[in-house]
Amino acid sequence: MPEDPTIKLTDFDCIVGDHHLQMLKAALPYLQVSQQRFLSFSIKFQELQHTMSLLHNEDNAALGICSLPEEAPHSTLDMLEAIKPYGSTDEQSFIDLICNFIRGSRIGAQYQEMTAIPSRRQPPPAASQPFPVFPGNN
Repeated sequence: MPEDPTIKLTDFDCIVGDHHLQMLKAALPYLQVSQQRFLSFSIKFQELQHTMSLLHNEDNAALGICSLPEEAPHSTLDMLEAIKPYGSTDEQSFIDLICNFIRGSRIGAQYQEMTAIPSRRQPPPAASQPFPVFPGNN
């Protein structure tokens, strides 16, 4: 059994399944093992058939709800935050660790960029000229 039975369906699950399949899944624990096996296979087969019909559809409009809008963020960090609610407690903690590592790396890169910019603007140090040049002493 999953740790959190209140996990919600993804958009993709909603497309390839329907409430009837969800009702059948909810009935599985009340059946004998041999019946559970047959019904489980039947449910997954129906979901697969529905997925295949969506992919063969020229329009593919139904799968569009699974796509992010063009203006939406598409980073690895955003993807990890999206999958985190579906993981176990340990998996969520691990995803948090990865996200914090990514954020820390970004902060480190930004700091390096910030400290590198002023050094490019500074004139070369006086030590690069063997003798100081004073105006009017040419």
